Amino acid sequence: MNHIVDLTDVTDYALDFVQMLGLVNRMAAHFEPGVSTKAALLAPSELSFGVARMFQSLADGNLPHDIHIFEDFGAAARFLDLDLVGRFGLFGEATRRSA
Repeated sequence: MNHIVDLTDVTDYALDFVQMLGLVNRMAAHFEPGVSTKAALLAPSELSFGVARMFQSLADGNLPHDIHIFEDFGAAARFLDLDLVGRFGLFGEATRRSA
């Protein structure tokens, strides 16, 4: 299953490096070996980008995610191969493209 994590409205991060590493390790314990997914981190501010980049670095090699960071929802949706009708909850919802 692919994921979009929207950090747009987050203005404060109460995580340090050790806590972020612990989060990644806890997440890794819940994934089935051999199952790979995509994760798009929507991080339009400098602060959210920095936190997303730290997560991406720690997750690399520890989580079965292809993680990319984006500044806009449309780019994140395209990465996950979604047709963008509008931002979920505001103008519609993103739906998976049919093959």
